[in-house]
Amino acid sequence: MDIKPADDSSVKVAMLTLDLIEPVLHRGEALKQFHSNLSRLTDHYICILRHGIFPGVPPEVIWLIACGCQRKHYLPRETLVEEDDLGDVADWLFAINSGKADVEKLSYNGEEAVPQLIGTLTEGAVLGDVCFLHGGVPRGATVRAQTEVDAIAIPPSVILDALALYPGITGSFMGRLREIVMQLQGSLPRPAQALKGMQIFSSCDLPFLRAVASVSERKVFFAGDACREEGVLDETLRVIEFGRCRVESRQGDGSIKRHGYCDVGTVLGERRFFNMPPKWPDASFRIATPLALLLFIPRQSFNGVLENYPSEQQRFRLVKESNKTDGGNAKREHDAASLSILQGCGPGFLAAIAGCIRTVTYKIGQTITVQGAVDSGSMYIIKGGSAEVYVNHRFVKEVHSGESFGELTILGFVKRRSAVVRAKESGG
Repeated sequence: MDIKPADDSSVKVAMLTLDLIEPVLHRGEALKQFHSNLSRLTDHYICILRHGIFPGVPPEVIWLIACGCQRKHYLPRETLVEEDDLGDVADWLFAINSGKADVEKLSYNGEEAVPQLIGTLTEGAVLGDVCFLHGGVPRGATVRAQTEVDAIAIPPSVILDALALYPGITGSFMGRLREIVMQLQGSLPRPAQALKGMQIFSSCDLPFLRAVASVSERKVFFAGDACREEGVLDETLRVIEFGRCRVESRQGDGSIKRHGYCDVGTVLGERRFFNMPPKWPDASFRIATPLALLLFIPRQSFNGVLENYPSEQQRFRLVKESNKTDGGNAKREHDAASLSILQGCGPGFLAAIAGCIRTVTYKIGQTITVQGAVDSGSMYIIKGGSAEVYVNHRFVKEVHSGESFGELTILGFVKRRSAVVRAKESGG
């Protein structure tokens, strides 16, 4: 190892070369393991390049991602991904190295929901979309091995780590990100609907919410962008509607300490927004995913609207006096309390139910439930956009923000879904 001297205007680095490593490894049994690791990582690196998973991304970043990849082997009829999978399972990326796989979607045949073959994937096919990372978008179809399949699997945590170090790589797929933004504009709640979903605004009159919505702004951010800077006096209320933010702060030695992540539904800056004493140390919030959408409400604009609504002034005066806000999580408790089957239940029970609620984003045209299907038995509450309901392939009605469906399924009264529900673009 060669340590280069450094003065005050230069950087000290440690250099390591393969010529220096191999004589050391020869002294023990490590050389064989070293070459095995090198062969495996090189194979992953070449596969990522060959399949074009991250076009235009520098080789150093590709190698970093390759170090976190996993090799997967599937026998015929084994499942690679399952339709409607959520969470980390849905965010993994897969690239098929060899073999063939069938793409299936559940479809109602008049009696029950059965898998229908809609396509075949071969070598080079990529499953998943990095642009939807941590966006709460379920898998749109099941992919099942037709023959033996060899694939490369990339965990979402590996991509997040690469984005944290090299946020500029999103520039290589910026065109795709802008397409996603256009799609999301139709499926996310309108600003007034998003405000109604927050506990601190839930009891406000609709005209007031519309007036506040008129001064709000939905902003688009990309990996590495700061949506709030540490040390900057900022009295803007923010709501994460899509994507994930990383919480970090600068230490005394100039280093950056990462404290964790904030996900969809988190409300940022509400205590300062309402002139309440802060509960947590100051920190920066930086976009961790390729894409994020946040709703911004400037305090000065909000106060201007509030002056015209005396009854709402009293309401927010009580909020300030109570020293209680959403805390970023009470929104889900409000969702639970709004359901007729849970009305009158105690706060402890509602809090427990709120912990089971997940925010899910369906792309326009994506199926939410399939008639005749026996699925996870979830109940759904539409928070933004609308959905179309079909029974026996015939359009029945639309369901809109605030409406729910699936009550009988979650209670166990019925096992099979009674209708197809498909996400639809919201009106203007």
